[in-house]
This record gives sequence, structure tokens and C-alpha cells, in this order.
Amino acid sequence: MNRIKSIFVLPFFTLLTVVVILAANHLFAGFTLGWLGALLASSPMLLVLGFVMLGKKFPTEQARLTVVTAVVIAGVALAAFDWVFRAGSFVAASLAGLCLVAYTVYQFWYSRLDRSASRIKKGDLLPEFSALDSNGKPVYSRDLLGRPALLMFYRGNWCPFCMIQVKELAAAYRELGDRARIVLISPQTADKAAKLAARINVPFDYWVDTDNQAATVLGIIHDRGLPAGMQALGYDSDTVLPTCIVLAADGTVLESDESQNYRVRPEPEFLAKTLEQHGL
Repeated sequence: MNRIKSIFVLPFFTLLTVVVILAANHLFAGFTLGWLGALLASSPMLLVLGFVMLGKKFPTEQARLTVVTAVVIAGVALAAFDWVFRAGSFVAASLAGLCLVAYTVYQFWYSRLDRSASRIKKGDLLPEFSALDSNGKPVYSRDLLGRPALLMFYRGNWCPFCMIQVKELAAAYRELGDRARIVLISPQTADKAAKLAARINVPFDYWVDTDNQAATVLGIIHDRGLPAGMQALGYDSDTVLPTCIVLAADGTVLESDESQNYRVRPEPEFLAKTLEQHGL
């Protein structure tokens, strides 16, 4: 199933792009409700993707993409109305319908994350794991004992949602940095983590989870979670489910965020609020 998911995303956005281009060309040649509907059915998700690629925060309250869904459905309705009642373009109506089907699959299947294997339990000690630090030296979860800590497992520099999350955390560092140790953990290579560290320029700890060993221990590995084709950029097919964990000084899990939607991430206040709730 994950193999199919990894293949799905590229054809999905390719379909939307092709329909946008076709609709724009037809509308440029002469306005019709059918091709306007096709444009409305295909363009919203491309705009969302562009918005995120520019590093703009995705509104958490829009996890279900309510506005996008409404626009897509309206576009399909327009195209269908034009075809049925105005002898409009069957092609426009068909493409709009195809965009709706693909969008529904994206929204209710592709976007969902399976968290059933997680071993992260609030109130329990975090299972012990190992990784490598930015210098390639072995580090262990027990090295975090003695001080509260935030562990952020992120997929890699290729994931725009992860990069926005890291930037938000960096912006909040002045408030959070002296209250807990912040460790960013990813299966991507050390050189990619170093590039991110240089770009963010905040003294987080960057750990490399080689072969997803830590993610496997914690039950948050995302088998074939990398979109197909991105292996050419030097990333492994297997990645990690985006996860944030707040630990007490003794290694107890105070709180964790294990979103079941890959677009939704915790606010930067997640750490501060958790520490305050526990009097830390």
C-alpha cells in the first residue's frame, strides 16, 4: 500500500497541472463555464502546494481543506452543468470529475498516516534508541536525561511542511531554548542535516537516524514514505512519520504529537505549554 502511495503524489499533481494548462488555454481562446469549472477543480491544490513551497505556514484549522474542497466541488458542478444543460465540453466535465476523484483519494487516503505501530506512550519512559550526532558520533536517548527535552522527528529537507515546522521552532527558540534541550532527528544524511543547520542558524542538536533505527524502535517508521523519484536527490525510500515528543528530565514522555495527517504539525507553543502544564 505504501508503495502505491509513494507513486500516487507525482501523477496527482501532474494531472492537476495538465488540466490547469488546458483549461487556461481554452479560456484564453473563449470563455466557457465548462472550462472555468475545470480550472476551479484543478487549481486549488496547486495553489496550496505553491503556498507551502514558498515556506508559508499551512493553517492547522484547514487540515480538512474545507475551502479547497468547496472550490473543487463547485468547479465540477459548473463543468457538469455546462455539459448537460448548455451542450458544453464533455472533455472539460470529464477532466473536472477526474480531478475531483484524484483529490478525494489524496485527501482521504494519501494524506492519512498509520500510527498503529507507535510505542510512544504518555506517562511511560521513552524506549531507548541510538543515533549519530552531527559529527558522526554515536548518541543515545539516555544522553538526554537530566533536563527536559523536545525531540522532533522530521522527514528531511525535501518536505516543505517539515521545513516550515523547523523554521517556526527556530523562531520560538529564544523562549524555548533555555527551558529544554531541542533535538531534531531525521533519517537524511549528515550533510543534508548540516545544510539545514546552517540555514536555520539556531543551536539545535541534529541527530541522524541511520537506516531509521530509532524510528523503528519507536514504531514511527514510514515505510516507502518518500515520494517516488526523490531518491535521485539522495534520500532513502523509507522515512519517518513526523513526530514531536516532550520528555521530562527522567526520560518520561510528558506529551507527544503524532498527527494522522502529514500536513498538520504542532504549533511552536507545544513545548512551552507542555512544560507549563507539568510545572517545569
